[in-house]
Amino acid sequence: MDVDGTLLDGQGGVTAGTKATLQHLAAQGVQVALATGRRHIIANFLPPLLEIPLYLILSNGAVIRDHTGRIVYESYLPSDWAWRAVAEARRLDLQATIYENAAVGDRMLFDGDWRTHRSPQAQLKRRPDLESLFVDLRTVTDLPDPIEIVLWGEEDQLQELANTLAATGFAYSLVFWRGRESSSFVRDGQSALEILGPGTSKATALRWLCAHLEIGPADVIAFGDDVNDLEMLEFAGLGVAVGSATQAARDAADEYTPNDDHEGVARTLRRLFAAKPHV
Repeated sequence: MDVDGTLLDGQGGVTAGTKATLQHLAAQGVQVALATGRRHIIANFLPPLLEIPLYLILSNGAVIRDHTGRIVYESYLPSDWAWRAVAEARRLDLQATIYENAAVGDRMLFDGDWRTHRSPQAQLKRRPDLESLFVDLRTVTDLPDPIEIVLWGEEDQLQELANTLAATGFAYSLVFWRGRESSSFVRDGQSALEILGPGTSKATALRWLCAHLEIGPADVIAFGDDVNDLEMLEFAGLGVAVGSATQAARDAADEYTPNDDHEGVARTLRRLFAAKPHV
């Protein structure tokens, strides 16, 4: 299941009913995987929040960590592709943010002074401990394969960049967040473009995890609400759009349920698994 807008409630936690339902199902042998655009350093509160063994599909499918926190799957953006994307963004006066992979240092590399970017200022209000991870990309010469690149801006500029990258011949995976459509990722009406490595998506990572666990797609239930969940909702035997899901997510899903403030995910799981009444 997706995290923001899907698993988490309006206070950034989970309701008692949702936690109890997931704990009950995990105890019965149901495998639980959370699929999020967050990096591990931003998502590592999730396993303690639910208190169950689970898999974390991170950074929109670039990384999977198992119950122990060990990385079991990686799909990074090749370094030379990343530099090419930054160069094309600069040509269009767009500022890129590069996310390092955790094995290197987990830094956020801003193309320019990070203090002029809105994103880190918002993050520091919640996590002041992250400041040491904010770096000016212009000071970096070596760039081991990063997780991804993210850019915010006007939709037409980002679309031009996407078209330019598609013409390079490199098989970038692009996730386009349109400000007027996105339910969770974009703020202040801006649009965003995520640039990932070839074939990287939540669905690709989930497909690998299913093969690893010997679980067929028909036995998978996926919950999501936004553009980065579409392929995952379509891959699963049952796709469920949640809460304020975009129209695209609803179209990709098989059914709809309310957000976690109303325990929509838990109610759906209890119905599908015929969980015991006390859960």
